[in-house]
Amino acid sequence: MSKVKTSFFCQNCGTSYAKWQGQCNACKEWNTIAEEIIQKQDKVAWKSEQNL
Repeated sequence: MSKVKTSFFCQNCGTSYAKWQGQCNACKEWNTIAEEIIQKQDKVAWKSEQNL
């Protein structure tokens, strides 16, 4: 099962944040930060092919 993580990005300049805030620190615009869901894929188990 893949892990679901959310991150917040400024829609004006693209700066990312761990949590929502009203004003972007980089471009100083208000209310441009939106939540986006980032889905990480599971690691694939390494399969041994030693006995060929």
